[in-house]
Formats: sequence, C-alpha cells, structure tokens
Amino acid sequence: MFEKSLIYRVGVKHHADLGLLAETMFFYGQTQLLLDRSSVVSLSRLLSADLLKVLLDNEWLRIAYSRENFGVLTSGLPQSHDFGVFNVSQTAKGKRLKSHQEEIEEALVREHGNSAETRKLSKIFTDKTELHRFRGVPEKSKIIPDFARQDVQDQAFLSKAVRAILIELVPGFDPLLPFHFRIIRGSNGELFVDSDLNFHDLNQAFHTIVPLSDGSLNEALILNYIQMARADTVYAAYYMAEPVTSSLSSRIMEKNHFEFLRRNISQNDISLFHEIIVPGIPTIREAINSGERTFSEYLNFLEVAQCFKKWLNVASPDVGLVQSYNKDVSKKSWIETLPGKMTRFVVATGVGLGAATIAGPAAGLATGAANSFLLDRILKGWRPNRFIEGSYKKFVQGD
Repeated sequence: MFEKSLIYRVGVKHHADLGLLAETMFFYGQTQLLLDRSSVVSLSRLLSADLLKVLLDNEWLRIAYSRENFGVLTSGLPQSHDFGVFNVSQTAKGKRLKSHQEEIEEALVREHGNSAETRKLSKIFTDKTELHRFRGVPEKSKIIPDFARQDVQDQAFLSKAVRAILIELVPGFDPLLPFHFRIIRGSNGELFVDSDLNFHDLNQAFHTIVPLSDGSLNEALILNYIQMARADTVYAAYYMAEPVTSSLSSRIMEKNHFEFLRRNISQNDISLFHEIIVPGIPTIREAINSGERTFSEYLNFLEVAQCFKKWLNVASPDVGLVQSYNKDVSKKSWIETLPGKMTRFVVATGVGLGAATIAGPAAGLATGAANSFLLDRILKGWRPNRFIEGSYKKFVQGD
C-alpha cells in the first residue's frame, strides 16, 4: 500500500503546490518528482536554497528533470490543431543549451538574476536531478502526442473529458448542458474541432477565476488539458508509480485510463482516513498551503513520521488504510494476552534485570513506576494511533 507515487511538475501551471508534495511524501514510501523548467522556477520562488537542499536530499524522494514541453499547435483558417512536443534549445541571446543542467541554470538566472544565490540554487538542482530520457521507449517523447491523438478519436471519452474540463474551469457551468465537441481528422493528420460551444460566454465566467494574462479558454486549451492528462499516465507507467496530479487531470484520467485505477483507490483511502480517523482537522496539504505550517517545519515533522510511513508501506492494500489502522490499534500484543499476575511478573523481572545489569542489585530494587510504565510501552509495541494522536495532530493543528 502506498509504495510509490509520481508528481509531474509539482502542481498546476506556474504555481508549485507544496501542500500536495508534502502530503504525498507523507503517505507514500517513495515519491518520484519529475521536474520541468517551470516547476524548478516555482520551487525556487517558494523555498530557500538551504531548504531546497534538505528537501532534495530526503531519502523518500527521487528527482528527475524533463526537458520536454507539450502543447497544441494551431494554424490556418479554418483552424486546425495538432499535439506536439518541443524543447527549449537556446537562450534569448541565441546561446545553445546543451544539457538539462544548462537549461536549469538559464531558467533560474532569467527568474532571479545572475547572483551567487542563483548559482547556489542552480547547483542544488543540478546535483540532485537526473535527466529523464524515456529509456527503452522507441518513440521517446513522441509517444505522448501519439497517444493523445488516439484519445481524442474516442468520441465517448472526448465528450466526458471536455465536460469534466468545463465543469472544473467554468464557474456555474451546467453539468447537464447538451453540447457537441467532435474531432475531424484532416488528410494530413491535422485535427479540426466541430463544436457548438459558445466560448465568448464561457470566457465571461472563466475569467472570473483566471486572469486575462493567463490566456482564454478555447479549443486548443481543452485539447492540451487532455494531452497533459495523458502525459501524467505515461510518466506514471514509465516510473511504475501512482500518478498524483491536479483534480482536473485526475478527472480526465479516470474517464479513460486504467493506469489511474490504483491511484484512485489510494486517494479514496486517504480521503476516508481524513474523514474517519482525523475528522474536523486540517490535512497536511491544507496546513502547508494555508501558511499555518512552514515547509521547514514539515521536513522536521517528516523525520518524526518514519515509523508511521514504514507501517503504511506494509499495510494490506486488500483491507484498506482505515481498516488496517483500526485493526492495528485494537489488536492486543503478546504481553496483553498474558494473565494479570504473569504480566506484572514479566514487567518487574524485565525492569529489575535491566537495572541490575547497569548498576547492580541495588539499582534493580530502586526501579519505580516510571520504569515499569516505560517497559510496558516497549513490550506492547508501537501502534499507529500513538503517532496520529500525538505528532500528527500537533503538526496539522499548529500546536
């Protein structure tokens, strides 16, 4: 259960979702972080160089960097579209970027200026990231646009995906509104959209939550959301991990992609954990994104959570998180199955012998209730509720 996750781009658009990263690292045994140019810049805005180093050094995290960018190419009248992949191969001044290390450095210098602090940031990223290469995939990055072209030819999926996008992006959109959005493939493979959607009216609502500077809702943007959902599933399959992504990408993925099934089960487990085991208190994601807790505090908390993370890794996926938790909380340890007199004898003997070994018989006779209590806790073993009722609640509630 919760063995490995993948986060591609650390959230949505240009804004890193630190809460999503924190919650994923907490629940999963290993998190594969796949960065690109924009997510490197986003992380550098939110975290200091020293804090980034601590994060990227974390034993639960693996980091790779993708130079590929995916988009929808639009041209002509009537407009035709196609899915594509491109790389940033040179700087604004024409200097060639030969490696991902050079691309990271150029992106950070453009964002923060050429300074000692920027060079420090760049070294931290480049020392910790490996280049994603699509090793063993003959089509390399082309596989994602190719899959996206197949996806939009499936009319049943396309209709569901477009509806999910409009429900997510357009405030007040009627989920039962009838409309059509079809793809017609041209003789050269280009994609024409046949749709009766009124984008003028849709954008009136869309721009109440998205500034004009971020662009408007149109056919190409809808198609690109579908392509990026496909990218999430391809990368997840490549790294053999569960894709942890935005709510919109999740909704698109679940319409068509079997790869999302395992992640959907895990997400339901996490939701039930929040609703049943720790109801009425913030999640880790909420505590981080609200500013109630800093990411520095979170990394310290993650060290305390190691026993709980190891317990999560061995919990049965067939039972589920909540049932596994309740089962382990309520089960009796071997010491609790002994008769009362025998329990007291075992505890007293254990404490007495331990103290006698350290400081002789006199120290063994001097042991008190505090030592008996300590040994009792050791004999009964660690249980997940001790962490949840203690360190976890203290962290998310800001105590």
